[in-house]
Amino acid sequence: MHYLTMLKLLIYTGVLLVMLTKVCNGMQSSSTLSDEAFSTLRSEVLELRQKSPLAAIEQLKQILAEKKPQLTLRQTLRLTYAQALFEITSNLADDAHKTLLICRELSTQLGEPLLDYYYFSYSGRLFNQLEIYDLALENYQKSFEIASSIENQSMIYQAKNNIGFILFNLEKYDEAQQNYEDFYQYGIKENMPSYQATALNNLGEIALKRNKIEQAFAQFTQSLKIREQHDYEQNSAWSHFNLGKVYRIKQQFNNAINHLSQAIVIHEKFTHTIEMLNAQLELAAVYQDQNNHQLAITLLNNIANKAFQVRHDQTFYLAQSSLRKSFQALKKYQLALQAAEQELIVEKNILERKAKISFQHLIATTALKTKELEVSNLRQEKAIAIAEQEHAQQQTQYLLVTSFLIITATLIFIYYIRQKNQKLHSALNDLEATQSQLIEAEKVSALTTLVSGMAHQLNTPLGIIVTANSIQQEKLVELEDSIKEQRLSMSDMNMFVEQSKAAITLSQSNTQKADEMIRRFKLISAELGSSVSSNFTLKAFLNDKLQLLANQSITPIDYSVKGEDCDIVNYPDVLFKVLNQLVINTIDHKEASTNDVKITMTIENFDQHVKIAYQDNGPGIAADLISKIFDPFFTTKGMQTRLGLGLNIAHNSVIHLMQGKLSCHSSSDGAMFIIELPKKLAEKP
Repeated sequence: MHYLTMLKLLIYTGVLLVMLTKVCNGMQSSSTLSDEAFSTLRSEVLELRQKSPLAAIEQLKQILAEKKPQLTLRQTLRLTYAQALFEITSNLADDAHKTLLICRELSTQLGEPLLDYYYFSYSGRLFNQLEIYDLALENYQKSFEIASSIENQSMIYQAKNNIGFILFNLEKYDEAQQNYEDFYQYGIKENMPSYQATALNNLGEIALKRNKIEQAFAQFTQSLKIREQHDYEQNSAWSHFNLGKVYRIKQQFNNAINHLSQAIVIHEKFTHTIEMLNAQLELAAVYQDQNNHQLAITLLNNIANKAFQVRHDQTFYLAQSSLRKSFQALKKYQLALQAAEQELIVEKNILERKAKISFQHLIATTALKTKELEVSNLRQEKAIAIAEQEHAQQQTQYLLVTSFLIITATLIFIYYIRQKNQKLHSALNDLEATQSQLIEAEKVSALTTLVSGMAHQLNTPLGIIVTANSIQQEKLVELEDSIKEQRLSMSDMNMFVEQSKAAITLSQSNTQKADEMIRRFKLISAELGSSVSSNFTLKAFLNDKLQLLANQSITPIDYSVKGEDCDIVNYPDVLFKVLNQLVINTIDHKEASTNDVKITMTIENFDQHVKIAYQDNGPGIAADLISKIFDPFFTTKGMQTRLGLGLNIAHNSVIHLMQGKLSCHSSSDGAMFIIELPKKLAEKP
């Protein structure tokens, strides 16, 4: 009883430690924002973004300032990433670049590659927007490397699509096309319509650049169809935009105006200002192609004013360039000159801005690498300090925890063995019942073989279980004596743990093996006692069941059922089990050079009975084995592979339950079994 008292004390100590840990964690987390509250806060920001991205940015800045003490590092990083994304979409390039650098610092502190993926992905998007394609490509490639390292397939193919977009802008169309096609195939494989539509739209743009107008038109049309089918209204604007470009090239101006107008409406609905202005630029180009320069000038002036308001220099530049062309067409050379001057001013601003951002990025990247090195060194120093601090605690806790685990594992092991012993006793009772049934069926000689075979099969696993149990009992007594005499050492405990693990593993595997044998033995009687007779059509039944077995089999099965159909009254479920055993026997004994199995069943109809011939394409059965084929425990595969009960159970089922005959015949074309069944079961006395 002494070790039980110690066990109780160990359990009480463990519960107390858990309670203290929970209290400490509760005190620490009470001042932080819960995940639920953070999710609500983030949803409010995302909802505000739909109405006003600039207002959402200001709200994020306010939250990060006022709630900083309550936010975890991860929550802070998520909100900061959201701010960077909003700034990118709002064309606040300088602010977005600074915010992304803050994200990089926070991500470095957390030390998770997944978080770095978003930094490089968002940075690539920013540089692409600024048309700094070399830096955009560099960042997208780093995001691809991170996604590959963490084996995130969705992120891998998103990065490939992004890389393809930059290669497209760099006029590397072959490489871009390969990335887009990989993205498209991934969308098909994972049944992701949004990926498929995006890839088709991008592939269409490459076809358009290569002057493959009809191919581009087909891909844009298919992309739009997918997006409309799945209600991807926001993204459908891109398909409308590109179809407008195609119709413009075809000089089908009404269709071009229709699609471009739809793109403008959708972009305006979702507050995609820059995308809306780009669609309006294309619409103005259509007006110019129609020589409707006055309408084009009105639209282009509106575009230029809006682009100036949102500070999007590239759109403003394109609007001025188009205005210059219209003024030249109308021979308003003074206005054309003014537009050209605006072009030069904006082009200069764009170049200066690119140079500024590139230089800032270079400086910031260098500084970040230095900080990352410092953080890495600090982490190492902190890890060493923590290890030294915890070392003393681990030494004192190790003995307590190990003792607790050893005693608990031992008690569980003993309980487990007792439960398994009870199951084995129950199984032995089932074996005795099976023995009685065999005696009643005048199978005295078969019973002798059956019992000896069972005993032979069970002797090894049961002997191993008993031996393992006895050894473990002795080791437990030795451990208990060591604890009482206070001479238990770490090496003794470690040795006991290893011995216990080995004993438990050995006992479990042999118990499972014995249990599986018992369940197989029980089938000898179970097959003969729980079936219901019914009237069924034989040929249709055989076709249905062979089809079912073929569908379930890993090995391909080619079957056919020949002969005249007839109705019989018998046990269909038992006949199915017999058929299943014959198919299993065919698969187990098929020739190694044969990839598939061929089975032919032939029905012969007589007045009072029916004969079913089962023929396979295997190597056949030797003549000297025919007399033993239905004996219990007879197998040519070795007792470690098969118990040799399948055909014996099938034989007994056909004779004693189905009132028929099952015989085996030697054949040069494979194994042949003959099943003879009465058309109607005789009434039992």
